[in-house]
Amino acid sequence: MNVLAAFFVVCSFVGGAIDEVDENGLVGARVGVIAGDASSDGDLEVVGAALRARGLVLLDDDERHGLDGVDDPIDGDRERARTHLMAARAAWRQLDVERASINAGLAIDEVLRLARPDEHLDLLADALVFAAALRLNDNNDDLEGERLLRLAARLEPARETLDPALHPPSRVLAWQRARSDNAAADTAVVVVSPRVVGDTIDVEVVVDGAVVVPQGGLLQLRRGPHLLTVRGAGASSHSRIVGVEGDGVVIDDVVQRNDNLRSRAALVARLRAGDRTVLPALLSAADTDVIVALDVDGANLGLRRGGMVTVIDADPADPAAFASAVIDALDVPTPAIPTTSPALRGEEAPPEWLIPVVGIIVGVVVVGSAAGIVGFEVWPTEEQASLPRPVVVTCCVQ
Repeated sequence: MNVLAAFFVVCSFVGGAIDEVDENGLVGARVGVIAGDASSDGDLEVVGAALRARGLVLLDDDERHGLDGVDDPIDGDRERARTHLMAARAAWRQLDVERASINAGLAIDEVLRLARPDEHLDLLADALVFAAALRLNDNNDDLEGERLLRLAARLEPARETLDPALHPPSRVLAWQRARSDNAAADTAVVVVSPRVVGDTIDVEVVVDGAVVVPQGGLLQLRRGPHLLTVRGAGASSHSRIVGVEGDGVVIDDVVQRNDNLRSRAALVARLRAGDRTVLPALLSAADTDVIVALDVDGANLGLRRGGMVTVIDADPADPAAFASAVIDALDVPTPAIPTTSPALRGEEAPPEWLIPVVGIIVGVVVVGSAAGIVGFEVWPTEEQASLPRPVVVTCCVQ
């Protein structure tokens, strides 16, 4: 490859990088907003909404574990779930429907937080049946009550009927109808692509208490509610109730290594103590593109991947103005020609054929001049010393 041809290859690469930065900016970048002081927790939601309105993508709730000033408990507790269910039944006996409903929901949530809820399906099914009963007492056709019964029936297929000594005839019939609906339901295709934060691990997928293996990232599930768990060795377990009503359901739940969760919590603790130097490590641990930290020792800070920690000179009390200040501070094009090796930046090395080109095309690089010129001064090798001069080549990019 001659020098001129090699130059145009490099020039095209630089021009493409500049176009990409100019076109994309921060739109689509993933952002984590963190309270650097507990008193700033109330600003997280409004600042996040303002950044979302500017085109950034907020971390989901299940991606925020360890980022809110506490080391989130990884596992639930069976005894705590039983206590909530007993409290729900006691409240019902006292005709306190609201408190009974709250405690029934807490019992379900506690089981879902267990590392292996598939080993406690009896407790979960009891809580589901009780929560459904509360709803069906007011309305025999309550859709949410029917959904809870259908899930309980899926989790305990051997329970053919509810005890008529404990349940009224209408609820016994509702259980039979839930079993019939489950059996008659056709199948839908579900996309399964769990996201892993912290490391590459094997992810196990459990549906209704049974381990399943997606084929090509796809599962066929009967329509209706299902209990889903995704987990990995040495990582968090995430369980939830999934409603499958048609094709197009995507399961992209987050699985995080336990050591990464602990690291996040420790870094947030240091940040809240005023140590802004932890922001690069926190950005990496959060697996995000942008970190915005509110009220770190009186300052609001922003960091974009590959950039430097920047003070955001605005008040979060005005979320729209603050979001604009974040964009202005962080939406800065990165250098077109890197000053460090790809290995140091965690990137792949350039193709071998490009290395001699870079060795030839060195000198002064001017990017972003008023005329949009990118210029290179070429220093010839010994073999090319006899070439006619001058050998200054320029090319223009839009």
